[in-house]
Formats: sequence, C-alpha cells, structure tokens
Amino acid sequence: MDDESTVEQTFIYRLSEKPGLAWFKNLIFVSSNQDAYTPFDSARIQLCQDALNDNKSSKGNGQQYIQMSWNLLNKLQTKLIYRVDVDFQIQSKGLDSFIGRTAHIKLLDCDQFLELFAHRYQEFFE
Repeated sequence: MDDESTVEQTFIYRLSEKPGLAWFKNLIFVSSNQDAYTPFDSARIQLCQDALNDNKSSKGNGQQYIQMSWNLLNKLQTKLIYRVDVDFQIQSKGLDSFIGRTAHIKLLDCDQFLELFAHRYQEFFE
C-alpha cells in the first residue's frame, strides 16, 4: 500500500470498493498463521486488533483498514462465509521457511493440500 501517498488512493483500497466478491455464490477464505506474506486477518477479511486499536489515531491507518474490510464484506449477497485456518507441518529450515514464504506457497501449490481441500469442500466446486 505504498503506491500512493494516502491509503484511500492506493490500488488495493480502490479495489476494495469494486463489486468483485459479490459475484460469487460461495466464499471460503483460507489462511495460515505460518504465512508471513499475507497477514492472517487480511486473508480472512476480518478486523485485526491492530486496526481496531489504531482506529482513533491520526497517524495510523486503522480506520482505512476497517473501511476496506467493510467495503469488501458489505457488498456480499451471501451471508455465509467460511474461514479455514491451515497449519502445515513445515520441517525445512531453508530460506523460504525462515522468511515465511513456505506456507504461502503451500496454500497455492501443494497438491496434497489442494486435493484435500477440494474433496472436503466439493459442493463449492460443482
């Protein structure tokens, strides 16, 4: 969110104002505390304590983060949202696991996880 001087002008904020999520009948937000690339609360589109605590600060962006969440969730046609938390048994000690990238990649590219996920939530993929 450094592409503009104010949060409200950033690409990601302006994207939150678009109707995209409203086009989906089913929503499943998948997150992992091990993922250091996508913040846990952001992946779940839920308010984090930092944003709530920063709500009244003139220096912080808490109010803008709260507004972005509202922008995304307010347009939804469905009232049913699934939030799935994933914990991978990461045993590697390489650079990817050190910087928190391993879990991020596993959420996107682990065949075992994707097959299990698709099987568990198969009604959403029909």
